[in-house]
Amino acid sequence: ANLEELLCWSNNLSTINTSGNHVLKYLECYNNSIESLDLANNTELTRIYAENNNLTSIDLSTNTKLNHVKFNTNSLSALDVSINLDLEYLKFLVYVFLQNFE
Repeated sequence: ANLEELLCWSNNLSTINTSGNHVLKYLECYNNSIESLDLANNTELTRIYAENNNLTSIDLSTNTKLNHVKFNTNSLSALDVSINLDLEYLKFLVYVFLQNFE
């Protein structure tokens, strides 16, 4: 597919498949219920806004052109952006919920 931008925010999506979009540069999928994203085939991706989902992990190792990333308000406990040398903006918050509180 020749899709360069995918804007699908606030649609109650639980899954999204971008594997056939090899020229995708811009993905906005925030405010959904997405649990996983496979972005391995999206090597042209420069921006991803996926905040307010249910993501528990994300692999950005093939997305070396990323310069803007938002993953806040997810269930991610780690985010490796060491290979993303063009990164200019990163919004990533980690929430730790206590099992027991006294």
